[in-house]
Amino acid sequence: MHHRDLQHGAPDLDTDVPRLRQAGVDLAGFGIVTEPVPIFGEFGIRFGAWLWGWPRAQRISPLARALGQLDELDQLVASDATVRAVRTREDLAAARAASQLGIVALLEGAKVFADDPATVPQLYARGVRIVGLTHLRDNVLGGSGSPAVPGVDWYLGGDHGLTDAGRSVLAQMAKLGYIVDLAHTSPRTFDDILAAWSGPVLVSHTATAALHPGTRNLTDDQLRAVAARDGVVGIMIATNFIGSDHLAALADHLVHAVRVAGAAHVALGLDLDGLVTLPVEFHDVRDLPKVTQLLYDRGLTTDELEMVLGLSAYRFFSTALPPES
Repeated sequence: MHHRDLQHGAPDLDTDVPRLRQAGVDLAGFGIVTEPVPIFGEFGIRFGAWLWGWPRAQRISPLARALGQLDELDQLVASDATVRAVRTREDLAAARAASQLGIVALLEGAKVFADDPATVPQLYARGVRIVGLTHLRDNVLGGSGSPAVPGVDWYLGGDHGLTDAGRSVLAQMAKLGYIVDLAHTSPRTFDDILAAWSGPVLVSHTATAALHPGTRNLTDDQLRAVAARDGVVGIMIATNFIGSDHLAALADHLVHAVRVAGAAHVALGLDLDGLVTLPVEFHDVRDLPKVTQLLYDRGLTTDELEMVLGLSAYRFFSTALPPES
């Protein structure tokens, strides 16, 4: 979300609002990232932010980074009547009725919550509804399943669990009505959060470990655990997670997830413009119909296709989001 013109886009990006509309996308999660590619720790984050031209306050403060991206999202919504920020169940229904593009704000990595507990209600008031406690590295809240650069980022492959600070943050989040994202958690933190958190859960972007092993990909037991909590799992398109340079592998992961967890618990979680490498057949979001065809060719029923391509996510958010107060 940093310094991007989402109304006009750029040819080197995977998506923007016009292309999302052309692709038939009605609901999208927009990631708010405060520790982008944290090579060499906080110094690396600040140096990268300087190279990218972020304002000084955002270079030195995770909270300022989050608020700056939320400001840009607010500006987008205010300037485009075809886009709606989705913060409540009523927003979701209204966006669908008006054929607007609904946007749900997702915070990837919640170290900012540990830095200052007052930010938990502050970011909720600004519209954040989904929170992943960890992102590209372990933090004071729990363990990450996705080191940024193994061997460079001093990641030793430990499976660290949820900390006391993480449990405290979850307790604060529960009072407000957040949704927890398990996408970037270590296996142990994944289990610990499910044990400590009784609210709604999803996995925004992952793939299946049965087809391509890795700590960022879910085992069949994890898929079933999310389904048992009535959550939803988004399958991502990154070639290093699906284990192939070809789009057929994405379809294989989606079908496997459907067979294990059920179509009502599987969705698209592509992670477009998430610094990922796309399959050779997928140039940007407008190529989504190719995924539909591949799923059809693999024998998904019409009902299963409709769930995976949107109704599972709509069903989830229609109950997981808070009602208007």
